[in-house]
Amino acid sequence: MPLESPFATMRKQTSEKSQAELRTALEKKLLAAKSAIYAGITEYEKALEDSTFDDQQGEQAGSGEKRQEAMQKRLLGMEKRIEAMKKQLDSGADIPQIPDPDPETLRQTNEPFLLDTFTSWYQADASKAKQEAVLTPPDSQDFKALSQEPKKEAEFGKYTLNPETQGLDFEQLTTFVPDLSQFEAQQGNPNKPAAPLHEVMKYVLDTYGDKYYIPGIEYWKWLYENPDKIPLNLKDGNYYFFPGSVLRGHDGDWYVPYAIWSGSTWYRDAIWLTNDWFSIYRVVLLER
Repeated sequence: MPLESPFATMRKQTSEKSQAELRTALEKKLLAAKSAIYAGITEYEKALEDSTFDDQQGEQAGSGEKRQEAMQKRLLGMEKRIEAMKKQLDSGADIPQIPDPDPETLRQTNEPFLLDTFTSWYQADASKAKQEAVLTPPDSQDFKALSQEPKKEAEFGKYTLNPETQGLDFEQLTTFVPDLSQFEAQQGNPNKPAAPLHEVMKYVLDTYGDKYYIPGIEYWKWLYENPDKIPLNLKDGNYYFFPGSVLRGHDGDWYVPYAIWSGSTWYRDAIWLTNDWFSIYRVVLLER
């Protein structure tokens, strides 16, 4: 019998909200989305001033233009989500009864899996983890800033979740693995080193965030608990990352979870955001 996602279980246990409550919740989401796009526009304007979109020394021609297009796509995706929410509010139609995922419920659901994961990494020290789930839309996640944060060992066990991917029926969704080979080191070219992980994660969000679901720990967990349902294209011996989440490791740094199919086991691990991007690395996305 397939395991239910925490959000699916929560839907069964949550009483219906009034339309006034649903409207208020959607209005809050709209305000948060507007705030995020204003911040994105500010970032874009600063990038123009700083010549971020110019080709840098050692880069291939057109690299700066690609950065600009990626940021424009990200802003366009955010704008489309804002327009959809505004259209729903303005229509006056009933808002569907889909409750927001509750961080505490998700934390409790994920706790046994993460404790087992931390134990496989840190043995007895796993008990020191203070698990805390934080719902964070990936397009508001600043991976570079997280990579530069000071170590916070007291926050070992803290992690983020993508609100949009809680409760999805993963068995019915198709995986998509983008080509990220441009971020690998170019042999024989000292001017083309491997990109850091945080740069790759940002590119993925900017380029694909409006077209695909960005899964995190919830999908990492589902695949581990359902090894017979792991898509065949994820069993090729490569390392698959789940950028919908980051988590604080034992040393207090932020890591991105990944997994690799090893014979008959879905081996779990995570890598620091400043690590280099290698040819055996991949990212898992889910088609909408």
